[in-house]
Amino acid sequence: MRIGGILMLCVLCFACSSGKAPLTENQAKTSMVIYPEWFLNPGSFSEAIVCGYVNCSFYQNSSASHAFQKALSNAAKFYQAEIVADDAFWATEAGVFWVATDFRETFDSSLISLYAAKFSPIDTFYSQKMVAVLAANSKSDELLYKTRQTVSNSLPSWIESPPKDERFFYAVGAAPEYFYEASSWDNATLQARKQLARTKMVRIKALQKRTDFEGQEKRIESVLVKLQAFQVVKRWPDTKNHIFYVLGRIPKQ
Repeated sequence: MRIGGILMLCVLCFACSSGKAPLTENQAKTSMVIYPEWFLNPGSFSEAIVCGYVNCSFYQNSSASHAFQKALSNAAKFYQAEIVADDAFWATEAGVFWVATDFRETFDSSLISLYAAKFSPIDTFYSQKMVAVLAANSKSDELLYKTRQTVSNSLPSWIESPPKDERFFYAVGAAPEYFYEASSWDNATLQARKQLARTKMVRIKALQKRTDFEGQEKRIESVLVKLQAFQVVKRWPDTKNHIFYVLGRIPKQ
């Protein structure tokens, strides 16, 4: 994804099962939740950010390398991906119930080698749960990405009221806290992508059944679109309720 002509990647790599990653000096003194500014507020930078998540292996350097390769794949996918999604619902007089979902993405994997030739790691962040590696164009100013930020306990306004403007569609994705934090962030991002795909096209098929006593409806909502220039704008972990939120956007075309 491109903003200002430059693409930036961030990679999340979780602490190895054999031990925890070292705490930063500030984290060792407090229980506050701290992330890099470029992770919590990627949309505030002139360069776009995209994340890839992997579990750590015993060797930390190997994990970071694997995570970087995963991020390159995600960069290609976020640049343009074809999304196919089907959600099945069952509606009765008692309400509407979600039954099942199917979600698939395809992308041009030939773009991976193109991104690999342009980017290198410029910042690394350690916490008790993960290691985050930021990679960007080698011409980027590394000092711009060293800021760390304490997570606010207040619910951000964008969760209940996503931004509205003439340039972008916005959507919020949410996911529960899983055993691996990467799975939570990944699922929240996926939900935001699905919602944005639905803004472009939704095809609905319904089968109704009625008797003298009740009415039922089986409804399938299908999405088949190409999602381009997807960007994560903000992330926020609700540490009290154990929910992870992601605000994503795509350009209006």
